[in-house]
Amino acid sequence: MKRHLHFSHDPASRTVSGPDADRVLALIARWDGQGTLYGTQPAKAPDPLGSRRDMAIMLTTMLYEVPRELAAHLPPPDPIPPGAVA
Repeated sequence: MKRHLHFSHDPASRTVSGPDADRVLALIARWDGQGTLYGTQPAKAPDPLGSRRDMAIMLTTMLYEVPRELAAHLPPPDPIPPGAVA
């Protein structure tokens, strides 16, 4: 089950606010900058505070529910190579 966080993110000013802002900042402090999307796809995300894309990758990797407007910034899945089983 995915977990939910309630916060607002402003990458231009590098701030988060809202009820779960402290939790988000704590997650960023632990973040190593490397996520995994779609089960196996590595995704670098070095700056979640300054990038919507990186924030979405960090939260997805940590199994948090990503709001639709933030999820729109996730990179697409890599194509499946010929002969691979999906």
